[in-house]
Amino acid sequence: MIGMQPNATGTWDLFATTPEAQRTQDELLRARTKLGVFLDLIPVGLVIHQRHAIIFANLEAGNVIGIPPHELIGHHILDFVDLEDSELIRDRFNRCFDDALTVRALEARLTSTDGQKREVQLSMSPLFWDGLPVINIVFSDITLLKKKEHELFILSTTDSLTGAYNRRYFMDAAAREFKQFQRHHTPLSLMVMDIDYFKRINDNFGHAVGDEAIKAFVDASLSNLRREDVLGRMGGEEFAVLLPQTKLESATAIAERLRRQVASLVIDAKGGQARFTVSIGVTQATASDISIETGLNRADRALYEAKATGRNRVVAEP
Repeated sequence: MIGMQPNATGTWDLFATTPEAQRTQDELLRARTKLGVFLDLIPVGLVIHQRHAIIFANLEAGNVIGIPPHELIGHHILDFVDLEDSELIRDRFNRCFDDALTVRALEARLTSTDGQKREVQLSMSPLFWDGLPVINIVFSDITLLKKKEHELFILSTTDSLTGAYNRRYFMDAAAREFKQFQRHHTPLSLMVMDIDYFKRINDNFGHAVGDEAIKAFVDASLSNLRREDVLGRMGGEEFAVLLPQTKLESATAIAERLRRQVASLVIDAKGGQARFTVSIGVTQATASDISIETGLNRADRALYEAKATGRNRVVAEP
């Protein structure tokens, strides 16, 4: 076994070995080499992490992060975690060390030194390496999976022509927001909009120009809305807008600003220029509303009043 052996002068040499111990050490080295080869073959990233630095990284870890695995040695995993995710990863990392916490299926975004970004799902578990406490971090690249999920979400929730949300998603979002309104009593307003005489555009200029008019209308709508507002195409040329944290007066001002912008739009077409206007009904959710449909029906009544009184106007119904 490894120990201290007397040398020719009668003193003791530290780390001198017997032939048997040397064979054991060589076997251990070969085993470690085989283990490294094996770990390079597995299709997930793996790093062994001491408190302050990575001490081992397999080939896939380097591939995922975007740099050779030997260049990961000496870095902290947080060096590659996006700022938005770093606090969560730091907390779980420290708890893994301090409390022997095992972390599974945690999602994070990594950025390599060359700016390449990857989304990963990672797990952390405490273990001992050469008798020292370390963390085993295993992670899989889910970038393509998340991209596909996003594409499927877009396909299932948006209108293919305009990019506005489809009716189903709008109604689901509106129902969720209405529950928040009931729980917290924060203001919530609704708009229902209809392009005036839209059939004339199709009849006079063709459906392709009609499609361009609808897309231009959506672009104008989005330019007047906030990130948290929800625009939905309810069917044909009819749209609805959900305005959280918005009182009736503010919603009416937004609708009026949009109405004026739409009236100024011009769609170039063969044989002339297509112009159009929009009528808008606006309302604010009230304590007596039993569902989001109650508010939408009230906004719809305001829309029909706008159409009945000349179109190209905004009508608000408390």
